[in-house]
Amino acid sequence: MSSSVAEQPADLAGSNARGIKAFLAHADLVLALVTEIPAAILIVVETCLLCAGVVARYVFHRPIVWSDELASILFLWLAMLGATIALRHNSHMRLTLFVNRATEDTRQWLKSAGTAIAGTFVAIILVPAFEYAADEGFITTPALGIPNSWRTLAIAVCLALMMAILLLRAMERARPSHLLGIAVLGIAAAGGLWLLQPLLLSMGNFNLLVFFCGITAICIVIGVPIAFGFGIATVSFLAFMTTVPLTVVVSRMEEGMSHLILLSVPLFIFLGLLI
Repeated sequence: MSSSVAEQPADLAGSNARGIKAFLAHADLVLALVTEIPAAILIVVETCLLCAGVVARYVFHRPIVWSDELASILFLWLAMLGATIALRHNSHMRLTLFVNRATEDTRQWLKSAGTAIAGTFVAIILVPAFEYAADEGFITTPALGIPNSWRTLAIAVCLALMMAILLLRAMERARPSHLLGIAVLGIAAAGGLWLLQPLLLSMGNFNLLVFFCGITAICIVIGVPIAFGFGIATVSFLAFMTTVPLTVVVSRMEEGMSHLILLSVPLFIFLGLLI
């Protein structure tokens, strides 16, 4: 009788663990469908649109005036969805030399730290991204005549998807003790930067070395994706050293993915598939 009673809590705990694992697997599948299917459709639409624009301009000499603008909008969505898919597949460029040489326990701790740092960066700029998209709603695109927020929402929506992916990864792989230790270290680092703020300000432009050499280098060494390492260094510098709003980060992200020459990327992908 006593042994059967003792087995009941163990069975209940095992059932709860299986339920949580099933939920995480289902949520991951939903995120895969939400990101990968639209990305595949966008690649096809983008390729057809660019080819139609080239044929209309150089064969029929009747250019489609809105094709480049629509292609640019779709490319921003495609780029952000691609970044989200890469995060889910753990395919972002990173330095794994030191992580792979660490012991198993240290490796797990470093992976948890990488997830936490990437999540911190995404969480910091998530609200500014939606604010930026709302501000862009007052601007109308010249050719299509639609609010520019249709374009900039790509960054905000995909950042929210990235946040969901990072939370799922932390729940699935990270140990609570690791996350607690990383949170303590993060708070201590932020407090140290706040206390050293007068000294860093007195250094002038040399304080850039602390953020973009020191913080970025530490992030890269412990295996944080390079893009997120530079991102956390940037928002740290803006937060502690300036009064510039963080919407500037979102604006620069949009500008970096808005160059017309980047529209050739989908065609290169299409050509690679043909070859």
